[in-house]
Amino acid sequence: PAHTPRTAADMASDLHALINALGMSKPVLVGHSFGGPICLSFAAAWPDEIAGLVLVDPTHPEQFDTFGPLLPDQLVDMKEFWTKGWRTPDGTAERIDFQRTFAAIREIGSLGDLPLTVLTSGAWQFTDEAHQTWIRFHREYVALSNRGKQRVLPNTDHFLQRSAPNEVIEAISEVLDELRLN
Repeated sequence: PAHTPRTAADMASDLHALINALGMSKPVLVGHSFGGPICLSFAAAWPDEIAGLVLVDPTHPEQFDTFGPLLPDQLVDMKEFWTKGWRTPDGTAERIDFQRTFAAIREIGSLGDLPLTVLTSGAWQFTDEAHQTWIRFHREYVALSNRGKQRVLPNTDHFLQRSAPNEVIEAISEVLDELRLN
């Protein structure tokens, strides 16, 4: 268990140490949900040490404030976390400091020409309008790279690695193929 609150940047630093300990050279990082901010934090801190990013339905700084109030009241624990609990590191077992993480994510500038693919779930949001907002949130990530792409995967939920594993593998393969061509 974390003894102090941790940000995505802290976790990216752990990942950086692991990659170096393994002697890996310029990996393509793939992150699902909160793994997205971890990968983005890594790319911002060590842009020359990765070859590309694939973000799989990544967490967004505005998601809790936007979608929390839309949750049905009968989802008591989930609604509590999405409207209030996320604001304190004690809201998660991992002691994630979402507020500091999201502030840092908002500050990320251009990732230059880093290959970046964002996969967006196709149907898990509460309303069509909310889903369009989710797509827009992910477009903000795509815009961080001159080589950014987004794919919305129809009839998928947030866990794309389960509901569309072949599409996740395909996105990773496309980034690897693009790297081989350049």
